Amino acid sequence: MPDFPSLLLSRDRLLYGLTPDDLANHVKSGALVRVRHGVYIEDPPGGR
Repeated sequence: MPDFPSLLLSRDRLLYGLTPDDLANHVKSGALVRVRHGVYIEDPPGGR
């Protein structure tokens, strides 16, 4: 998994080589958490 910035905008996903499906898979696995529409953060180590 690539190193993501602490705040990832979905429009910047191409900079990290992510397809929309890849982004969705990272959210489902818990690696990323959706904060708002099109805004994601890395899941903190302690969970939510």
